[in-house]
Amino acid sequence: MRIYWLRLAPVFLGIFVLAWFVPQLYLRATRADYLQLSAVYSSVKNDFIIFETGPSVFQFRDEEGNRISQRDGRMALPYMFSRDVEKWGGFPMSVNGRSVTFRDAQEGVRLRATPREVMLPQSRVLVLMESAPETASFSLPPDILLLDAARLRFVNCADGKENTAKGAAFTAAVLAAGAQFPLQSAGSNADPFKSLDEGLFFVDAKGTLLQLLMVRGKPECRNTGHVIPGKTLRVDVRENKYSDLLGTIATETGLYINRRGQAPMRLPLQYQPDVQNVSVWATPLDATFNVSTLGSRMAQDALVIAADGDLKIIRNLLLSPPATVVDRQMNQQRWLSFLCPLTVVQYEPQVAGTSLKITLPEYTLWALAGNLLSLIVLLAMRKRQGNRRMESGILLHVCAPEILLVLVFGLPALLTLLVAAPLARMLPQGCHCGSAA
Repeated sequence: MRIYWLRLAPVFLGIFVLAWFVPQLYLRATRADYLQLSAVYSSVKNDFIIFETGPSVFQFRDEEGNRISQRDGRMALPYMFSRDVEKWGGFPMSVNGRSVTFRDAQEGVRLRATPREVMLPQSRVLVLMESAPETASFSLPPDILLLDAARLRFVNCADGKENTAKGAAFTAAVLAAGAQFPLQSAGSNADPFKSLDEGLFFVDAKGTLLQLLMVRGKPECRNTGHVIPGKTLRVDVRENKYSDLLGTIATETGLYINRRGQAPMRLPLQYQPDVQNVSVWATPLDATFNVSTLGSRMAQDALVIAADGDLKIIRNLLLSPPATVVDRQMNQQRWLSFLCPLTVVQYEPQVAGTSLKITLPEYTLWALAGNLLSLIVLLAMRKRQGNRRMESGILLHVCAPEILLVLVFGLPALLTLLVAAPLARMLPQGCHCGSAA
């Protein structure tokens, strides 16, 4: 028997491409409209308001699953839907003995921490804006801030020249505040349309949280005195003049809410930065944390945590995906396992950029059934292409390399082998040639 070894290269390439293309084609063909569940705690009702959102649906439900009208749902969340409540004459309203006006309702803050952002390497390029501009609006500075291992540098964007005097002054201010290089993580908000600027927050090599501002062109660095345990992965800054919440600080073991004039508060959850998506909606009355796990092919339960205005936990809610969604995804994964036992995944929801990796099937028995069917088709086609009188034992011997590929890779291997020439053939009797390319 002669085996054509060089044919293995294009065969493996074809299998790799089809192991990506076939799942993509199947998932696109069977994809249905998404239905996303989330919840927000309402101090008006002292209950969770559940959101059901999709391409053509947006509705409210209570914890028992009863549908809530659009008007009642929005009235129960005056901070989130303040303009609707104002239009309906809902302000001022009394919530737990506290009067809430339309101006008060502007104090809602959204924060979030996603694996795509948290797990990225620390960017060395940041923007430090002027915190006390002459006018009421903010503007982007003419230079960018570069984080080096032992200093800060400012480089002009127009000509690329470094402002050494400014860099030395800001580095000296950081060191005078007690910071130690290299910095673990740093973050700022470069949005010129924000209502105020809190500068740059960073965690130094010792885990100390510091704040750096540029006030009338001069550095002001403040050591908060708070230490962030563990390795800091990302500092995200989001300012709102009506709120004391300044963003999030993500570490390998915990997620913290950065607060003005107070110690960062650690969220009460087993934080997994590489797979957990955490969104925060906070008002002076309450706060809601939605925690969902990414990366699985199947819909996962979401944990919703409610806290009061002081961020003390009130209660939790576990949101489970609808049964119809779970059943559809299970059937989808069964047939995907049947078609492709090994799939090449190009993008993952929790990973930034391209992620080429091979994943195993969700349902092993379905994958085995698909591989056996592909094997039967392969042997039938090879029998038809060759001598139909060929004995079964000889056929299995000649097709042994192809049988092995189909048993491992299933349909992608079958399609590739049917297009390509056979990997082996029997030598004429009397010929004692060895295996050849």
